[in-house]
Amino acid sequence: MKKFLSLLLSIAIITVAFPVCISAEDIVSDEVFKACVEISPVEPVFNDSDIVNSGKDISVKVSAEENTGISSVWINLNFDPDVFTVEEINATDLFGSGKSIAKAFDGFIRYNARLSLDVSANTGLLFEAVFTVSPDFHGEAEFSVSLRDGLADNCSKYDATSETFFATVPFVGDTEIVDIHSITDKGITTSPTCTDAGYTIHTCEKCGKTFTGNIIDALGHDIISYERKIPTKTEAGWNAYEACANCDYSTLAEIPPLEYDLGDANGDEIVSASDVTYISRKLSGSSISVTSGADVNYDGDVSAADMTILRRKLAGANIEIK
Repeated sequence: MKKFLSLLLSIAIITVAFPVCISAEDIVSDEVFKACVEISPVEPVFNDSDIVNSGKDISVKVSAEENTGISSVWINLNFDPDVFTVEEINATDLFGSGKSIAKAFDGFIRYNARLSLDVSANTGLLFEAVFTVSPDFHGEAEFSVSLRDGLADNCSKYDATSETFFATVPFVGDTEIVDIHSITDKGITTSPTCTDAGYTIHTCEKCGKTFTGNIIDALGHDIISYERKIPTKTEAGWNAYEACANCDYSTLAEIPPLEYDLGDANGDEIVSASDVTYISRKLSGSSISVTSGADVNYDGDVSAADMTILRRKLAGANIEIK
């Protein structure tokens, strides 16, 4: 009788620690364990590029994206062994040291975390694997995460109220499609300019599709500022403007040569005291006509200031109009 009771106790202990079968009634409807897949090239074609290149290595990370609490999970990372060859696998200690393992099989990597009666809601990286892509493959290939053997009880948590002491936690997997190309060229590089970004273009040698990357921002203009130059009767002028030292960008708006020299108010092609008289009479209300040369300071208006400047210039003052 004692041996029989001891045997029953051993079976009960084993059942608690390592559940074999969980019924549908044990499913926890408001809980979830969601796994996701992230794929990236080990040596990108471009900086920060996600292009997968045939014959090269890729990193595949499987993470717990959502986790309301589990005590055990068995999942598979499924792949085509004719396309991908496993080179390296590293399981993390997300659920504690020595609690998780990941091992490669033909066409899948099996990951298992067993926490016995503990429950963990940790999220993060479960394991990372490095694969080499077949140099002969071109096209789409798939990675997917699923429960081992598709059985719901392979994702569970300890629950003392359950008849089996474990309750199934709904599992949500993930599938990622990888578009694989064959890029071996050095690329065609276009340098950035003041206004346009620089970039490199690579071409897949098998399908001809092009990829643009290594984007370098436009350089922007190297601005030089120029002061206004007042036109003369023989030379054009311009208002103050900006121009780039490295390209043809410019805000220059040329002003054509003047019809009359500044100060030639009466249009006789000589700047003299009579021009001062003409300006004075015009400012006094006379109907006398003056030329555009009456605007001696070139401010767009004929005023007493023009008459003053002209008088000083005729008296020998060195006055420069800017």
